[in-house]
Amino acid sequence: MDIKKLTESIGLTPEELRPFLINEIDEFLASQNPEDQLDEFHDIIFALKNIAYAHTGKHMDIDNAIYENKIETRIRNYGTISRKEPIFIHDCIRKMPIGVVHISFGNFKQPWSHFDPFKNGTEVEIAMLTDNEFEKDNKYTNHVIVTFDAVDNITYSFLTSSWNEYEKNTILCKIPDFIYKKAKEKANFSDVQNLLSLQLFSALKNLNLCKNCIFHLHSWESVFAISSKEVKELMKSHRKIFSPYLTVSRLKDFLEKNGKVEGTLSKKELDIASKYEEELVKFADMTVVESERDKLYYEKIGGKKVKKYSYTDFKEGTVPANGIINGKLNFVAGGRPVYEKGFIELIKELPDIIKYAENNKLKFSLKIFCKEYDRLTKELKKASYIKELEDLIHKLNLGKYVSILDKVSINKLREEIRDSCGLIVPSLYDPYCLMPHYSIEENKISFVSKYTGISENIQSEDYIFDPLKKGSLLNAIKKWITEKKDFVLNNKNMSYKTLYKI
Repeated sequence: MDIKKLTESIGLTPEELRPFLINEIDEFLASQNPEDQLDEFHDIIFALKNIAYAHTGKHMDIDNAIYENKIETRIRNYGTISRKEPIFIHDCIRKMPIGVVHISFGNFKQPWSHFDPFKNGTEVEIAMLTDNEFEKDNKYTNHVIVTFDAVDNITYSFLTSSWNEYEKNTILCKIPDFIYKKAKEKANFSDVQNLLSLQLFSALKNLNLCKNCIFHLHSWESVFAISSKEVKELMKSHRKIFSPYLTVSRLKDFLEKNGKVEGTLSKKELDIASKYEEELVKFADMTVVESERDKLYYEKIGGKKVKKYSYTDFKEGTVPANGIINGKLNFVAGGRPVYEKGFIELIKELPDIIKYAENNKLKFSLKIFCKEYDRLTKELKKASYIKELEDLIHKLNLGKYVSILDKVSINKLREEIRDSCGLIVPSLYDPYCLMPHYSIEENKISFVSKYTGISENIQSEDYIFDPLKKGSLLNAIKKWITEKKDFVLNNKNMSYKTLYKI
């Protein structure tokens, strides 16, 4: 059959053919099985070809490159597939000079308010960085944090603001997440990396970036920032810093050695993330880590310049062994509800610690602040791990001693530490861990796992324990009570406050 001759013979106007096209679309949408759907889809194409001939007098073939190039151009210009102009909450954002660009995909997402507890440590640390001096003492700049979120247009708003347009303002730039969200759900980014990078480019080109601005890439997901020639060209003459945070490459090694396949990230996510992380380490001018273990590891995989920083300007601290308060041996712990945080191992040690407490007429209690909820759905995250904790507590008959609680803001966490004997950090793996710094500020001691980065800075070795060694934590507690030695921390890392100075 000569379809072109058939099309020429129909003799209807485009207006007369339009209802047939709409009808074919409706039939396609009503079709249920794959065979019918394929048939109805081709009926739509045939109807479109008829309208095209009726309107132009020419037979038109479908050229995928035409619409693919057009969509790519839309993504590059608008961050989405339609011509939706960006939204600026305040007109002055367009012209404000930006000294530091934070690429932090997936953080600071809606719904979020200034009084919410931060979602995770990364958000806390980025928020701290936005107060840094820039280039020299007493000089500041404006910062922009770029993330993907559930928005229809690229949106620019203030996370924090000052009275001065030239410094101490933090802009939150949200990019429509329709590509990122689907790719993250399937843990498959390879086919869309360039599009994600073009979305970033479309967001950055609307801002007034300083000639000396710094690009700070946060976590492995920021690899998508550098997947297009447009963004690479934009970054080419600028200083580029990479912060791994979770240090997924070393975490992957740790989980594999311990026979675990699930932690903060799944095995599939870890495989992908570690590959991307290595790419960023080699791309950046400097990689920022928080321990000697990480420094050596990332130098080994190709980091050009790996430096140790801590997200605190706290250098030295001594806490006297204050001991028991009102006959209570009460402690606080907290963190993400994942295997490497060591909460299972901590709970297993409690029966012996409780027995020791009761033999010494002390009332023991432990609060673990680890429950997290999805901001949109309000559903509990890592529910299976939380259930494992709760089942273990029930099995060991510890219900009246241990509480599994929601994560809280830093200020609330400090209050809880202040009202306790101190902090327990049972992590089996942790790049650093800031919580002992909070304890010192509240004049409380900390029992810290040897597998944390911060343990390298703790001079009082009696407070360091091995969460994988039975009785190690109990021995540390006994020494604290009987020997009354001070808790001493000497932070050897550079302060995060110096990160953007020349």
